[in-house]
Amino acid sequence: MNLSSEGLLIADPLMPDVFFRKTVIWKCLVEDPEVTGYIVNRKLNCVIGDLFPTLVNGNIPVFEGGPVENDRLFMIHRLPTIEGALALGNSLFFGGSFDQIQWLINHQQLHADQIRFYKGYCGWTVTQLSEEINHCHWHQAPLVQAESIFNESFCSWKRCIETKRKSLGVFSKFTEVPGLN
Repeated sequence: MNLSSEGLLIADPLMPDVFFRKTVIWKCLVEDPEVTGYIVNRKLNCVIGDLFPTLVNGNIPVFEGGPVENDRLFMIHRLPTIEGALALGNSLFFGGSFDQIQWLINHQQLHADQIRFYKGYCGWTVTQLSEEINHCHWHQAPLVQAESIFNESFCSWKRCIETKRKSLGVFSKFTEVPGLN
């Protein structure tokens, strides 16, 4: 099983884990023995200003990143000048100075197409994820352009599953619990 260092994990239509049904995960770091990623297609019903009321222009959405440490907020952005940010490659950065981020938001110099806020993250051991892929719970796909994670239509589960395998497209029309139809 080859786990590339970056790419997308697309939940199989018959994913047994209810939490991950119809998710697309950006697998951003593979360092044996750990794999880290963020759900890129599950926007929460809140914006960053709801979590930090002192933000004047906090209308940037917050996404559910995953079930691990979901009481913490993580930032992925395209801002190389943020102090303390870690370069992820492909012009993307992780974390950094939240004070700088707040200043940019308050002065309308930071927009939703430049940053993603995630509550929590997804994490596996390499062995665990490899087994889940071998059991067809996940489909891997390359991430051609890292900026795509900021594009909601690109990250839709329906688009990803249909692009990965046309025969699975029929499942994109099913409700969450097909037996209730």
